[in-house]
Amino acid sequence: MARYKITRHQNGKTTLRRAHRKDRNAPCPCGSGRKYKHCCLRDEYQERVDYIDAKKQEQERLRQERLEEMIMKNLDLDPVTRATAAYTESLAAYTNRE
Repeated sequence: MARYKITRHQNGKTTLRRAHRKDRNAPCPCGSGRKYKHCCLRDEYQERVDYIDAKKQEQERLRQERLEEMIMKNLDLDPVTRATAAYTESLAAYTNRE
């Protein structure tokens, strides 16, 4: 996928140019003397993967929260609350009997 650089000039014009791409076989710009593909490219790639994974996890968490909110809004809690209270009372009575 080609990457582009957008430049906005003072006169109001905007230019779109293809951004400079680092050559994988060029020496690494960090100064290690190794090829870029064997040095910093892996770290940059891993950073992108970690960022994407974090975004996906955040989106999934937000989706789950929205889903739970929708369920809670549409769910009639009165019968559930009554059943829970009855169960709790009967459990308390059973444990106090012994």
